[in-house]
Amino acid sequence: MPTAGRGGDLALTATKVTPAFVGRSRELNALGGALSDARAASPRVVLVKGPAGIGKTVLVRRFLAELAESVVVRASGEEAEKALPYGVLDQLWAAAGAHPVGDVSDPLAAGAAFLELLGELQESGPVVLTVDDAHWSDTPSLHALTFALRRLRVDRVLAVLVVRTEETWHVPDAVERLVDTERGLHLVLQGMTPSELAALARKIGAGTLTEGAARRLYSHTGGNPLYASALLREIGGERLGRPSLDPLPAPRSYAAVVLDRVSSCAPQTQRLVESGAVLGVRWPLELGGRVAGVEDALGAAQEATEAGLLVTADGGRGSVEFAHPLVQAAVYHGLGPGERAALHTRAAALTGDVGRALRHRAAAASGADPALANDLRAFARAQAGRRAWSAAADASLSASRLSSETVEAERLFVDAFEFLMASGDLARAFTLADEAEAWDESARRCYVLGAQAFLAGRPAQGESLLAEAWERCDPPSEPVLAARIAGMNAGHHLNTCEGEKAVAWAERALQWDPDGAASTSYPPRLLLRMSLGAAGHDLRQARMSAGLPDPLPDPDANQVGELLGRGVLRLWSDDLVGAAADLASVAGACRRRGPLTLAINALFYLADAEYRLGRWDDSGVHAELAVSAADDSGFAPGVAFSHSAATFVLSGRGDLDLAAEHARRALDAAVDPAQVLWAAVGAARVAQAGNDAQRQATACEPVLEHAGKEPLEEPGVLPWRELYSEALVRLGRLDEADAVLRPLDARVERTDRSSARYGLWRVRGLLAAAHGDAERADTAFGSALAAADLAAMPFAGGQVELDWGSFLRRRGRRRAALARLKSAHATFSRLEARPFLERCERELEALGLSPASGGQRSISHLTPQERSVAHLVATGMTNREIAAELMLSVKTVEHHLGNVFAKLHVRSRAQMTARLAESSLHGQQE
Repeated sequence: MPTAGRGGDLALTATKVTPAFVGRSRELNALGGALSDARAASPRVVLVKGPAGIGKTVLVRRFLAELAESVVVRASGEEAEKALPYGVLDQLWAAAGAHPVGDVSDPLAAGAAFLELLGELQESGPVVLTVDDAHWSDTPSLHALTFALRRLRVDRVLAVLVVRTEETWHVPDAVERLVDTERGLHLVLQGMTPSELAALARKIGAGTLTEGAARRLYSHTGGNPLYASALLREIGGERLGRPSLDPLPAPRSYAAVVLDRVSSCAPQTQRLVESGAVLGVRWPLELGGRVAGVEDALGAAQEATEAGLLVTADGGRGSVEFAHPLVQAAVYHGLGPGERAALHTRAAALTGDVGRALRHRAAAASGADPALANDLRAFARAQAGRRAWSAAADASLSASRLSSETVEAERLFVDAFEFLMASGDLARAFTLADEAEAWDESARRCYVLGAQAFLAGRPAQGESLLAEAWERCDPPSEPVLAARIAGMNAGHHLNTCEGEKAVAWAERALQWDPDGAASTSYPPRLLLRMSLGAAGHDLRQARMSAGLPDPLPDPDANQVGELLGRGVLRLWSDDLVGAAADLASVAGACRRRGPLTLAINALFYLADAEYRLGRWDDSGVHAELAVSAADDSGFAPGVAFSHSAATFVLSGRGDLDLAAEHARRALDAAVDPAQVLWAAVGAARVAQAGNDAQRQATACEPVLEHAGKEPLEEPGVLPWRELYSEALVRLGRLDEADAVLRPLDARVERTDRSSARYGLWRVRGLLAAAHGDAERADTAFGSALAAADLAAMPFAGGQVELDWGSFLRRRGRRRAALARLKSAHATFSRLEARPFLERCERELEALGLSPASGGQRSISHLTPQERSVAHLVATGMTNREIAAELMLSVKTVEHHLGNVFAKLHVRSRAQMTARLAESSLHGQQE
């Protein structure tokens, strides 16, 4: 047998044992059809499901073996590596011959980088990406992959994810939602038919089965090829065919068959296989040999390969893997506890990776081990400092199991729960919360269960549990827990629109965690600033108290929370340019390194700031990114907010069906008053664009039960009273409209925020116009327009001028009406606000003027993403830079750019830029 030294490059030369393949023509045809679609630039995602041993991996291998002129990148999840952040994504990078992007801690950033890699790989042919045992993939990799795959549009990519049916709960819901779209395909594998089992018997040398024997085998095994093969090898096809009234003898367990194969091998091969089982499904042969103490590791691997126990993992270049995960499980669990512990201890000493060494030490421990628990806790804190939340959670949980003191074990357990929340792995966090329910009553138990209730959309239960948690907590002795309870309470009261309570809890969180070290997702200073704004405190003072540089284009991990708070307060106090700068900095930083929760919030508020500023192309892009991140991560609190923000530009530009779908998603996800408010405003704006006053009023009505609460009433935060009273005016319910507006009067007088004055005075103008009071209408509209201009909100100004011009036309004041309507027309043209542009044109036509908007019409036919691409091209960006900014593949950018050229009848980027500038100038001069 060939040999190699311990430090050499071990390479297996034996022929790789290929499992017998029979049938599956339907499944192969389905995979082939999906690949044909991908070749035609229609990306596809296939989820292959089935129970253990049904032949999922064999099917995918057979499909890949028949491919030609395709770029294949493969990875596989492994139960032992599930806590290794981006382990599966790193496998895919390596399979593509590329280097991973480096130290990323956020699925958004990792997904964007992988998206760019997929774009590059397509240059060599269609890409086929497979992830075997995806249920054992690390959660960050799955979130990143889902984000990348969702953003493929015209790419030549086929992704095949293989999942064991009984383990699907490990897979994030976002994966299922992606496969449920028009680009997805569910491929559920069933057992083999009797005729296929007969063919399988011939292939593995078990003889010929009679028709009756094949039926008996099918009935006994359900057609599972792995179990059928084991039974055929154990008793043979001839015995199956013997006529007998006795029931078919039950096969020994599959594990027993595997262990028989191991025992038939030479002693050194047995030791290698047993050592490999401790290392995982896939492992470096050189390391396996050292753990086993085998000199001829290559020779032992050769024998194990011929016995069907191992296969080469990377073309024989140094790694091997078990022929099936069930083989590894059988060998591992066949070891005695002492043998397993000894091998784990030896593996810990020989591996060069600190995290893996700690996991092996933890697996070797037979009981409490305070020293090891301390090492794991230190490792967890270091990983949390790098924002490697999954690794931090796994280490904290292991430390908790090994702690000798109940209180310390529970503290470490709560740390693990906190890290999982920060990572976005809510399914696993909820599993931990279920485990905590069995604890004795304590502040820690109540905190975990309360946080779970909030995240699961049960705010009343969450509030009750957190109240009990605070009552049971002793802050001086447990400041970290106190800060977490207080912070969760502050966030809860922000969402229930109880601003003063939120301020009080945020101050407590800051008292016990002044540096924000205990808070993984929402730093206390961020919560305090947002609470102050929601409660109507002096926003200018609150926003400047952060002591941060201004501007701050690249905030570090310790600055993003405070910068987000300052950006939100600037948004609410009419410093829209400053708000957009702060929020863009936070969004950029969090897109690169996390955390995901702050990234979603920053994108959501940034979309709102840009909408108000009239930067609608940018607003639409950032709202869509927020939606993708919230949906793909399963971060429930962000779903209602992000879908609501997505309605703003879409409805303003007349994409009403898509806007209405986002409004529906926001309403479905809303579980607390703040989410209800945002969802209501989104739905009202869709109805406003559709000129449906009744639906606009109906959309606002769910907010009424929360009226009077500070954030809902704070002018400049969200215009629900303006939208509701406007609808009531248009419905002729003038007294009701006046009553809805009245609470704003006193608040607006106390504030210097122009956005608040705009909303109030615009509807006061509509009311005066409805009453026929021309003087008061002119005064109100004039005040509203001045406020909109001062706040730098062009769409708001256009709405005032449209309303004012319409009123003036009806009063017969033609010249004044014409001036207002032409100005509004120019604004709506620049923004491509089609519904409002069309209303404006109808008013102008009533004055005998037919506005020439042909140039702008060609622009308005661009889709939202085509507009975004065209806008960024006009700024001088390259296609690659545009792809990075929009988080699309380069192929998709090229496709959109081609459509833009065709629709605008141009041949170059320069001509397109000139056409856009011409359209903008046309809008300004009308």
